[in-house]
Amino acid sequence: MIRRPPRSTLFPYTTLFRSLVRRAERKTESNDVGGKTESSGQTCGISGSYVGFSEFVDENMSIGKLISDGTAETELFLLTGLHTCGMLAARTLESYVKEPNCRSVISVGCCYHLIEEEFCRNPFLANGPESNSKGGFPMSSFLRDRRLSLGRNARMAACESLDRIVSAKNNPSTSFFYRSILKAIVRDRWGPEYEDVNVGRLADKTTDLSDYISRALLRIKVPTESLLSESEIALYRERYLHHEAQIKWFCRLRNLVAPAVESILLLDRLCYLYEQDVALRSYLIRVFDPVVSPRCYAIVSFKE
Repeated sequence: MIRRPPRSTLFPYTTLFRSLVRRAERKTESNDVGGKTESSGQTCGISGSYVGFSEFVDENMSIGKLISDGTAETELFLLTGLHTCGMLAARTLESYVKEPNCRSVISVGCCYHLIEEEFCRNPFLANGPESNSKGGFPMSSFLRDRRLSLGRNARMAACESLDRIVSAKNNPSTSFFYRSILKAIVRDRWGPEYEDVNVGRLADKTTDLSDYISRALLRIKVPTESLLSESEIALYRERYLHHEAQIKWFCRLRNLVAPAVESILLLDRLCYLYEQDVALRSYLIRVFDPVVSPRCYAIVSFKE
């Protein structure tokens, strides 16, 4: 089983669990001489049935080698990924395709905003070296030939759950309005240098707009001598207050297109498998209630 370790949502690390039961059976079979089976002396209870280990996953990693125990023969295995974050979903499917002994894969991806695109620059890498690894979108030759890109904002929208929003009947969060005022302040005071800086999920941790702006500017690390006073922040709020309703409607329209963007990402992965000679049967299946688990679709594929 392939999954993300706790708190490692930004990097494609994985934890693999390998059954000891099959190894014990193979050892018992090797001790079977003349029709008499000699006990291997190893008992595999539930608590000792699995061995876990963590590994950084990229396009060059071989899962087959990791689970072979250094032997020449690698047993057949199934690869599963439950809510594989960002790039890990793409790497799971690539590993399935290139590993001859991986006979099936079940992959439920998540965190689309953390995917690196091949034809779209990551704004948060603007001042650093670009990654040399292969992107996670598009995967299929069909879309790669068309140099399709979505952008981080579209992938962020794909993370939204329209089913959960409709079920809960929630109004759009004020965080979008707060973020819009922050962007206007940064644009007016410090220019485009700070516009693409990520401040994270800050609105839920603040008491009002003034608190939000003050904390956000500290995270952005603007010059401290030019921080805004509460009265200056209040003036910005008054200036843009008439846009608040428009922003809420924009959020609703954004929610409506979220399933379409997610469909592009998922169908691209499915198309990638269709293009491979080894993946003879591949499906996109809803496996969870979308209100309980918004990332509810699994890519399932089998080799002959």
